[in-house]
Amino acid sequence: KFLAVAQKSGIKGVELAALMAQAAHETMGFHRLVETGSKTYFAQYDGKLGNDKPGDGYRFRGRAHLHITGKYNYRIIGKGIGVDLVKHPELLEKPDIAARASIWYWNNIVKPGVKDFNDVIAVTSRVQGGAGGLGDRASNFEDYKRKLRV
Repeated sequence: KFLAVAQKSGIKGVELAALMAQAAHETMGFHRLVETGSKTYFAQYDGKLGNDKPGDGYRFRGRAHLHITGKYNYRIIGKGIGVDLVKHPELLEKPDIAARASIWYWNNIVKPGVKDFNDVIAVTSRVQGGAGGLGDRASNFEDYKRKLRV
């Protein structure tokens, strides 16, 4: 379903393979739209990413196909898609809203900072803020290039 939404939004070719590779990694093979971890683990994000209250790290944990994280991102993406994600962060767990939010994030946050979608490190850095899971992301990218024949 996410692939169809991405294609319908105009994403194609190597860029589509890059998006799908990242989403596959973030969602553990499209099995989880919510990042796993304890409230204690997510407390490390309190005071970061626009999280300004105790518990915000957990409340605004990674959700959707790109595991969008932080109150700041929930706010701007919510405005972008016309859904109050700050008041209702759980809406990012609904597949249709998750897909719209992930595509918005890709087009407005990831894409502007990537010159070459073949550069898995650059794409991962924009999606994740680092290079976590790079091997899996690179393997996914090769798989999606084959599947999409690009």
